[in-house]
Amino acid sequence: MSNFGYHKQLGKYEDIDEDELLASLTNEEIQELEKVMAEIEPDMNIPTGLRQEDQTAKQPTGTFCREALLKYWENETHRLLELGDKVVSSFIKGLKMSLNLELSLKCL
Repeated sequence: MSNFGYHKQLGKYEDIDEDELLASLTNEEIQELEKVMAEIEPDMNIPTGLRQEDQTAKQPTGTFCREALLKYWENETHRLLELGDKVVSSFIKGLKMSLNLELSLKCL
């Protein structure tokens, strides 16, 4: 199989000035080009975790109040602990009832 025709077609791209072409790109086009280049040939000297694209580019959803967040976590923790106590106590109560039922059935 011959690549002669393919190489002939590539000849028309030899006279293109890459620096001039890159200088004419917008920021969005440069970012898109970087993404495509990273997909085509990732740099194997960089660890895999650092080669992945940044997926956290989003606008903040609102204001951040540290005190309100800490208070919410504290209240939620107390609620879950109280709920856990109720679940455990109801489980123990049910277990006692089933044991009493088994004992009463054995005595019959």
